[in-house]
Amino acid sequence: GAYRLLSVRGVLAVKSLLFVFVVFASLAYGADSFLFDRLTLSQKPSDYASESDARTVDDSKLRKKIFEVWDEKSGVKKGEHLASLSLLNQDGYGENLLLYSRGQKKRLRDYATNLSIVNKNGIVIRNSDIRALPSAKPYFFNPQKAGEGFPFDYFQESKIYANTPVRALFATADEAFFYVSNYISGGWVDSRNIYFTTSAEEKRLKDSKLFASI
Repeated sequence: GAYRLLSVRGVLAVKSLLFVFVVFASLAYGADSFLFDRLTLSQKPSDYASESDARTVDDSKLRKKIFEVWDEKSGVKKGEHLASLSLLNQDGYGENLLLYSRGQKKRLRDYATNLSIVNKNGIVIRNSDIRALPSAKPYFFNPQKAGEGFPFDYFQESKIYANTPVRALFATADEAFFYVSNYISGGWVDSRNIYFTTSAEEKRLKDSKLFASI
């Protein structure tokens, strides 16, 4: 009991010494110099750039890259839209963490292969998911393993943003999903998020000014 009391008193003594040191240092060097994180930076970008820093960007290559998907010769590599069917060879779990049954996998496989050809240019009208297979439902691997389960959805390929030029290549039988190609990637997108463009609209978009969002 006496040893425990001495230990507590020792801790309090050390804390008191530290407090005295902090107060002394603040008085000796000034509060502003003691608080190292007090730094104010201007929020005006012009304060950090001179006229000599300005650069003119040739956007011709960027335009070509963005809009090349509308070229009639562009398309998808043979069988690319079917490559992700291999995911169904592995056990998959749904949002309810139950295994996909053989019947569910077969229906999804049939849904992803019974397609019609579209081959139309368009743009994305709202930010959308790019899916590996035409399904909005997730496909997780064994959630009991580290690094698997939610949120690692193997059907989620990427994101595609509003106003991105695309070419719709295939449609599911019910036209709920389009397989689209764009200048970065390809995959299945909700068909409600795709607007088919006319040649006049495409010309107007190609000639419009580009801007950068930072």
